[in-house]
Amino acid sequence: MSAPVYNTTIERGSTFQLTVTYKDASSTIVNLTGWTFRMQVRQAPTSDVILTSEGGSPTIAIDETNKATGVLVFSVTPANTTAISPSTLTTAYYDIEIQKTSTGEVRRILQGKLSISPEITHA
Repeated sequence: MSAPVYNTTIERGSTFQLTVTYKDASSTIVNLTGWTFRMQVRQAPTSDVILTSEGGSPTIAIDETNKATGVLVFSVTPANTTAISPSTLTTAYYDIEIQKTSTGEVRRILQGKLSISPEITHA
């Protein structure tokens, strides 16, 4: 099964949040206990990382509080959305992968395009 595509927008200077509820092919919620999670954003699929959940900077935070119910929340702070280059970047690409700790199995659970909306009002 191919990962679903979800296109959305990051507004520079604002908090970005993406909530994902992972379900299998029969729409049953999957318990994600025992899995690890990662997300990256790039200008093109093979270009340098713009945002990452894997210890780099700028950082995507992952809230795993409800992973037993299949829910993950990915978020980026206003400071990190501001760090996205406004003059050259209007679209980016992302995907989210999960990896089963016990077996190493990897699944891509979501992918898509991110429109980058410029910030007009600055603090």
